[in-house]
Amino acid sequence: MGITMQDIAQEAGVSKATVSRVINEDSYVSKSTKKKVMGVVNKYNYKPHTVARGLARDLSHTIGLMIPGPPRNITDPFFLEFLHGAGNKAAEYSYSLSLPTISDNNEQKLYEEVIDKNDIDGLIITDPQVNDFRVDYLKKEGIPFLFLGRTFADENVCWVDGDNVGGAYQATDYLIKQGHEKIACISGPTKFVASHTRFEGYRQALSENGFVFNSNLVIRGDFTKEGGYLAIKKLLAKADFFSAVFAINDAMAMGAIQALKEEGVNIPQECAVIGFDGIDLGDYITPKLTTVRQPVYQLGQESVKKLIKLIKGQEINEKQKILPVELLSKDSV
Repeated sequence: MGITMQDIAQEAGVSKATVSRVINEDSYVSKSTKKKVMGVVNKYNYKPHTVARGLARDLSHTIGLMIPGPPRNITDPFFLEFLHGAGNKAAEYSYSLSLPTISDNNEQKLYEEVIDKNDIDGLIITDPQVNDFRVDYLKKEGIPFLFLGRTFADENVCWVDGDNVGGAYQATDYLIKQGHEKIACISGPTKFVASHTRFEGYRQALSENGFVFNSNLVIRGDFTKEGGYLAIKKLLAKADFFSAVFAINDAMAMGAIQALKEEGVNIPQECAVIGFDGIDLGDYITPKLTTVRQPVYQLGQESVKKLIKLIKGQEINEKQKILPVELLSKDSV
């Protein structure tokens, strides 16, 4: 029995889809990956079947949108709004979206399975991580990809994001201008870039207004309403009280409001709360949530537009793009 494309992939340490892309001279595959694959191809004098040669050439017109797994999921209002924008823009290009769901237990395996099926033309990845294995892995596999959110990877990685640092600065500065001196912060898990960039904006605003940073007023949540609720319960158990809370997303801000109300704290008279994202649900709680609104729908549209350019091999003048955010003053401050 002759050698197969799967055999080539295993020996080269890549997916079968990547072997197909190399054989079809896909320009997105890195030079090092091409060299490694072609070394194995030449070693065995591999002659691909005509159908196999066409795998990479025929586009599926499908984009993979990698939604994070628990505790967040596709029902998160932020992702629903992003999906709305991405789906509408994809339809303009006659593309559809595929929505594989990630879990912490099988994240790399899922990426391998998605890519090896060869039924997507590119990937939009949510929740960039500080040490993100996906960057090097996807470069090696030669599949076009884009991050929703700033990354700490090299300058050639494409991403779109709202102004996390500037928005967090606006939120904290607004609380200070309202007379608050002890401002608690509910941050996010350390592995996510957004946790760091929004926390950076919070600290900048404190520093530039002459406040000394107090680590006792900072606690980590998990981007969910439950996480914000538990974070406030823990903060209230500490000796240092606070007159305001900045939660780095709206879901945690809404959980914070629930916890404060259960403890008999009047909002905003005794404690103000401000969130980040601008999801519609913030208008349907009491009091209505003051927040920093991201252009989530536009982020979805911009992500798809840039990714399709990558898929088509077109030049992108602005590989990283930050969209402006807006402070919405409502009833919780």
